Amino acid sequence: MNFIVTGGLGFIGSHVSSQLLGKGEVTIVDNLHTGKESNLPQGCNFIKGNSGQLKDRVNGGINAIFHQGIFSSAPMYKQNVFLASRAVSEFGHLMEFARVNDAKVVVASTSSLYRGIPGRQKEDVHIEPFDFYTKARYKMEKIAEEYSKNYGMKNVVLRYFSVYGPGEAHKKEYANLISQFIWAMERQEGIEIYGDGRQERDFIYIADVVEANMLALEYGDFGIFNVGTGNAYSLNQVMGLIEKLAGKKIKTKNIPNPIDDYVEHTLADTAKAEKLLGFRAETDLETGIRKSMGLVQP
Repeated sequence: MNFIVTGGLGFIGSHVSSQLLGKGEVTIVDNLHTGKESNLPQGCNFIKGNSGQLKDRVNGGINAIFHQGIFSSAPMYKQNVFLASRAVSEFGHLMEFARVNDAKVVVASTSSLYRGIPGRQKEDVHIEPFDFYTKARYKMEKIAEEYSKNYGMKNVVLRYFSVYGPGEAHKKEYANLISQFIWAMERQEGIEIYGDGRQERDFIYIADVVEANMLALEYGDFGIFNVGTGNAYSLNQVMGLIEKLAGKKIKTKNIPNPIDDYVEHTLADTAKAEKLLGFRAETDLETGIRKSMGLVQP
């Protein structure tokens, strides 16, 4: 089989690409916005470009596209509001390329869509996108769904919760909070915490996210699925666990939250993914943090 991974030199994309090598030929398309060529898995092809250029840069014969190459953090969109329209436009070109080549598309989306929804967050709740980032992601979900309805494509949308693990140092300030806490501790640098640290996240380890993508490849219909663990932890709990494992303190400073539309709580309802994809996260938080800290093998 032949695969394309957009954003394949980024954190999640490089891990997905490595796993796909066992299934066929992998071509990575990455514009190096946050990706790094040093992340190129051995055996993968690399084309520098964006996801909207597949028609001009990639030959046919593609079986599936894993679309990870999307501007991945809300602050990016606040700094450059044109990223929203660009992300949607590039995705439209990608979907048309996939249609012509009869290729399946697995597209990364976000749990930020569930902002303000208490308790366990299910895929079928009413979604109200609230900023450029979530509006772009939600529009892309709808485009993937329309292509499935109109052309019989078996596209899958994966709503990632808070993904962490080794290999995201290149993301710097856009990296997951767990990674940022670990780096702050290792460097003995201070880190700012918005509010009182009781905000909660459903943190999921990178290997589990990769497995969700592999299962999505095999799914025979359109679907939107949560990719989380079904467990939420506060930032205070996460920092406490890191401090316990390291035997040292993280230097923190609590400040008023400067973000009006901050996501206070994420918690995946995993029932649909378990039933239809057969996906269940296997890595508990402590094990994932141990791996991220290099205390055990990833």
